[in-house]
Amino acid sequence: MKSSKPEHFTFSVPHMETETDAYIARRPKAKWRLICIPGTPSQTYLFSRLLRLPADDLEIVVINRLGFHKAHTSPVLDFAKQARVVEPFLEDKRSIVLGISYGGALALKAALQYQEKIEGVITGAALISEPHDYAKAIVGSDIFNKLEAVTPKKVRHMKAEIVGRRKQIGPLLKQLSGLQVPVEILHGTLDTLVPKSDAQILVEALGENARYREIKGGTHYMEFQMPKRVLKIVNQLIDRIDNSSS
Repeated sequence: MKSSKPEHFTFSVPHMETETDAYIARRPKAKWRLICIPGTPSQTYLFSRLLRLPADDLEIVVINRLGFHKAHTSPVLDFAKQARVVEPFLEDKRSIVLGISYGGALALKAALQYQEKIEGVITGAALISEPHDYAKAIVGSDIFNKLEAVTPKKVRHMKAEIVGRRKQIGPLLKQLSGLQVPVEILHGTLDTLVPKSDAQILVEALGENARYREIKGGTHYMEFQMPKRVLKIVNQLIDRIDNSSS
């Protein structure tokens, strides 16, 4: 099957008086949908290569998170509200959620909120504790200040999210023992932003439903760096789900 150009569209977020946008590689006949949640700031372009891969039985959607749509003026720090963006995509196909970095926690939160509709989760470089010290040192550097001058809203909202997540991570980890879907936890050996210990924290919190994969040569941006590898893991998770239900 040949890849096609992804469609960009805007949609209303359920239970909130706001909207955001997304990109979708439509597959009308596909049984499965992969819902992708970016990290912070919401850099949807990092999924551009994944969206363009040919996938016969998989529709892929990448959501621009709350706080980063052009009309949003304030960050949305509450995990539960952020997770609502997946709801419109859970009705007509079987669903898996992929969350990267900050989006990893949101993918798990979405699976908890919509347990009857989300059948599996993949986290990549999920930020659970704190970034590496040298990554935190970048904030406040001359280069970072120049970036903030160019995109002040994105940087301001990113800073707020990194702080706002801290008080929500503990309660989320406690809830994960009740998550009854398979979870693939990915972490690259060359990730310079998030420590590998964060992946181990998730493994311990999730118990037998978790499967850890250390991706050799993987950076913090595996969805862009190695989209074929990520897609292969998605298909393996689908097989894992199908085999468990047969």
